[in-house]
Amino acid sequence: SKKRKVWQDGFLEVNNRKVQLFADEDGRPSKSAIDEMFLGNQRSIESGSVMELPGFLVDPDDIIDEVSLYDTVSV
Repeated sequence: SKKRKVWQDGFLEVNNRKVQLFADEDGRPSKSAIDEMFLGNQRSIESGSVMELPGFLVDPDDIIDEVSLYDTVSV
């Protein structure tokens, strides 16, 4: 059966190659991730490029906080 993809406002956190999607709860990330995946070596996250997580389509909007190996992206 085909999985249904859903648009969700939230926050994307990237730590090394692990990407976690958190729901938006009044402008803050939820306490637990609603979806996650590992990026391949060739993949990067850029504003305006839609990426597919197992259960969600992610369209990164703004980088909120950037520290060498950790990014939080508004989606």
